[in-house]
Amino acid sequence: MIRLTDLLKENQYAPLYHATTYVRFISIINDEVIKPNKLGYIFLTRDKNYKVGGQSTPIVFKINQEKIRQRYKIFPRVGDIANQNKRIEAEEVVKGQIPLSWVKEVQVPKSIIINMKETIEGWEKGLEWAKVKNPKAIKNYEEMIKEYTKILNYPKLSITPNN
Repeated sequence: MIRLTDLLKENQYAPLYHATTYVRFISIINDEVIKPNKLGYIFLTRDKNYKVGGQSTPIVFKINQEKIRQRYKIFPRVGDIANQNKRIEAEEVVKGQIPLSWVKEVQVPKSIIINMKETIEGWEKGLEWAKVKNPKAIKNYEEMIKEYTKILNYPKLSITPNN
């Protein structure tokens, strides 16, 4: 038999999820921090399959809730103008930044990983072209390859099946 106090404790330390877009994912890995929106908030949920704006968001950061609670207060997000002030399913917010050291796992669909690898291959071909035809472009190609390689080698990256 499960007691209510045990259930509440489990919920208190269960992971929280932050779903994001591809562009924000790249920015988060490169900056090594999940940054708040313009109002200073980061949106979190207990539902790893949460759909942002009615659309499936494929990249999900699984975050250590205990680390967040040590530094921030977690507030329920009741609603907003875009959702006609209706309660948004399992949505919570924190005010501040979340360092990647608090992230347990980053779940990325296989198709995105494949796309990133193909993009690197294209940039490597561009780098070879630049060495012969346009030496000024070499630095740009090297930086882009380095950025994507860093993301693909991120130790907490978990490849998920395509949705």
